[in-house]
Amino acid sequence: MSDRKFRILAVDDDRFSLDILQTDLEEGGFEVICAGNASMALERLGDTAGIDAVVLDHMMPGMDGIALLRKLKTSSHFCGIPVIMHSSNYQRQNRLEGIQAGAFDYLIKPYDEKRLVRTIETAIKGEMLEQEG
Repeated sequence: MSDRKFRILAVDDDRFSLDILQTDLEEGGFEVICAGNASMALERLGDTAGIDAVVLDHMMPGMDGIALLRKLKTSSHFCGIPVIMHSSNYQRQNRLEGIQAGAFDYLIKPYDEKRLVRTIETAIKGEMLEQEG
């Protein structure tokens, strides 16, 4: 892909899940910024330059992942950042809701670490191609 490490914002309200996600992403070769909720994610996005993708939990207290995703996709600053949603609660409707709201993909926990890394790389590569074209 590139010589630089891609920067990923990992968002999950469950500390254990966030730790696993961070480890998987770092082992996949990414630089990882973590946020424990949607408000913190928005803060990190505003404070951190060059975030290449977001991995976002669907079910969080307060503003859930879908609400955050919609906010990102309607923002002129963040709409181009690919978002991969994930959840441990698989319901077909949840997945459809995420994709319809603009998620690049929707993974079910526990996910395969290699698939997560490939999905993020594909999302970033697709976004880079769109910017070039």
